Amino acid sequence: MLLLFLKLTCPRSLVQYINAEFASKYLKVNVAVKLQNCNGEQWDVCCTRLGRSGLRFGKGFFKFATDNNLSNGDKCKVELIQKTPVVLQLRRV
Repeated sequence: MLLLFLKLTCPRSLVQYINAEFASKYLKVNVAVKLQNCNGEQWDVCCTRLGRSGLRFGKGFFKFATDNNLSNGDKCKVELIQKTPVVLQLRRV
């Protein structure tokens, strides 16, 4: 399915910014998505507005990052697993 690559800017913070093109096609403001790790475990994460066109992972992302030992500068591949409800698999590359 569709892939997006992220370089984590502050995974231990509450937010992670998302590419505007990807966000506009597959994500909605204030609608929770599921982030899944490579083991199939899932976390609910809310998408919030960033400026006029961008979104970010907000509430719930800190827990996902902490539970998966993500660090500043980690590069991650995000794969759209399911559209309704949105499930994204995020794995370090």
